[in-house]
Amino acid sequence: MRVSLTSDGEIAVILMLHGEETVWTTKIDPLLQGWHEVVIGFKASRSVVLVASEKVIEVDSSDIADMGGKVGLAAQGRIQFDDVSVTSFVQPALITSIGQSQGVLITKVLAGKAGLEFHYDESISPDYLEGNGTLMISIGASSKGLGAAGIDVKDEIVRGHALISRARELGIPVVVLHIEGAARRGTMTDRLLREFLPLADYVVIKADGDEDGLFTEITLTNNIPLRIVEATLQVAEVLKDIFSLWD
Repeated sequence: MRVSLTSDGEIAVILMLHGEETVWTTKIDPLLQGWHEVVIGFKASRSVVLVASEKVIEVDSSDIADMGGKVGLAAQGRIQFDDVSVTSFVQPALITSIGQSQGVLITKVLAGKAGLEFHYDESISPDYLEGNGTLMISIGASSKGLGAAGIDVKDEIVRGHALISRARELGIPVVVLHIEGAARRGTMTDRLLREFLPLADYVVIKADGDEDGLFTEITLTNNIPLRIVEATLQVAEVLKDIFSLWD
């Protein structure tokens, strides 16, 4: 199976099996010169292709299941690749907070809407990470939330590093979310974002939270995939993509 992407926006998914070729095509706006993230996801007989965080093709074919997980990457002409990676975001997810804002509760609700299997604990310790497939961290600092938990930002930074360090030991990927937008940006939240964004495997944000380009800058510098939504409710669809929970 291969994906063809041209600068004028022509996209094709070509599946060759048993000597027969099947092609799915679509058209997007012409691509500007520069880097563009292309993601190909698989689950059983289904595959999706995303370009610059937008789903452009979704394919369902029994032939895909016969590939046995084999995917190739090739290019013709003056094409360059950078930061090619394979990541499996596995269920169950563990949803927690760094900063104790309401964003973690919103993430919990949207994870349920997406049909995700997950555990939830806004202040979990690293000792309870084992047995989970993916660590999902909602970042957003709330003075009220921190006070109710009897901790401060420094405590959260210590716990956050311990969580991610343990996740690395266990081979658990880390998804960082900031889905409360501009309303939650502030000195304390920005301190947490600068501390933990570079450690993520995937980042999901609400567009108005990136008006100053902080998320774009950090994710580009550290080669981290960034998904941007205009509305918070769209995070449920992003989670379906990440965990291959397509209807």
